[in-house]
Amino acid sequence: LNASEYFLVRARTLIYVAHQLDYETTPQIWVSAMCTYDSHPPKNLSHLFVVRIADVNEPVTNILLSGSRKIAEYVPPGTVIGNLTAIDEDRGQTHVFRLIEPFAGPFEIIRDQSLILSSSLQYEF
Repeated sequence: LNASEYFLVRARTLIYVAHQLDYETTPQIWVSAMCTYDSHPPKNLSHLFVVRIADVNEPVTNILLSGSRKIAEYVPPGTVIGNLTAIDEDRGQTHVFRLIEPFAGPFEIIRDQSLILSSSLQYEF
């Protein structure tokens, strides 16, 4: 990782200039700075330090439903249709799913992730 891709120094200030910083892929960036000061001959002093990227809670980017999503009519209520999974860049997050009316239909969510049939289906209705 090249720190000069992320930072530049202007008027003695380290300035963030490019690339999106992402804690999950790069939690820290090592930066080497050099100071040249007047003397005869000129002298340099360099120092290596770390810039730590703060983690933020990114939003869920998608919700997936496992299974075929094809249900035979007359299957009994309680039949598991599939499991819901949240796509989240943040590891270890807890997700709560709920169905949104009026689109919940004859379904409910149990055990915080399993989509089940709450009443029987009949194709002809």
